[in-house]
Amino acid sequence: MSRHLKILIALVGGALCGVALNLALAGSPAGGRALDWSVGHIFEPAGRMWLSALIMVVIPLIVSSLALGVAGLGSFGRLGRIGAVALASFLSLTALSTALGLTMMNAFAPGRSLDPAIKQRLLETYRGQVDGAFGLSGDIFSVDLLVKIVPRNPVRAAADGDMLAVIFCALMIGVALMLVPRDKAEPVSRLLDSIGSITVAIIDLVMKAAPIGVFCLVFSVTARFGYELLFNLFKYVAVVVAGLLLFQTVGYALLLRLVAGFSPRLFFRQAQLALLTAFSTSSSSATLPTTLRVAEENLGLPREIAGFVLPLGATMNMNGTAL
Repeated sequence: MSRHLKILIALVGGALCGVALNLALAGSPAGGRALDWSVGHIFEPAGRMWLSALIMVVIPLIVSSLALGVAGLGSFGRLGRIGAVALASFLSLTALSTALGLTMMNAFAPGRSLDPAIKQRLLETYRGQVDGAFGLSGDIFSVDLLVKIVPRNPVRAAADGDMLAVIFCALMIGVALMLVPRDKAEPVSRLLDSIGSITVAIIDLVMKAAPIGVFCLVFSVTARFGYELLFNLFKYVAVVVAGLLLFQTVGYALLLRLVAGFSPRLFFRQAQLALLTAFSTSSSSATLPTTLRVAEENLGLPREIAGFVLPLGATMNMNGTAL
């Protein structure tokens, strides 16, 4: 059985098992306590450990892939052309997704059906995790944010998970590798290539446990809140998912067909693993290792292009979040 199918089964199975146990146990005080204990001490920690193991390799992967990607472009002219295309794509796609999201939310107003008590519980339980997953959610675009992009201490920026600063540092390493003589750059390039290969090997190990991690993450949410959450959020979820599907199946499909000259059906079939990982983790950064691997191995993208564009996109091109 393919890995993406196992993840999909784990995703559905975790939701069904969580709702079933919530219905069976949450009604009694003893059952509710037992369910809360099992979620808080077994399933949620297991799911978060798997997610942390995936995020663990993001920083070395970004530094190695982005630096090598920039160096592999070979010239400032090529770097400028690809960078301009990537930036134009990011800005236009984000603007389109935001416009679509605003249109659908104002048309359907799904938030009116959400119970305020459930909303408060969700905020109290998951606010910290959401802020950590999206990384930039607490930042407002300003001069201070631009200043923070250039880190005084790259090691501290990596430790704090400051992705924009890490990306800037990796870009500078890649540019420097283009500037220095080949014999001086070769040892560092080999080191970065080795780091990239090691992180890919770690990713492969972590993804073997993906069905278990996904099951635990989804089970924790549905077991804690049950069908009440699913029912009250159904309208909101339906509008969001409809918007995402419309943007993906129509917007991306048109871009793939008209701009890239690539079959949308073939693309979505070959990118299934990355899509399911993104859906399960709700994090572009956590999905980046899988995205890079799928881009190179399944879609056949050149390593230097994928290594340059995808780390930037994981931080700067969050169309789903914008929508």
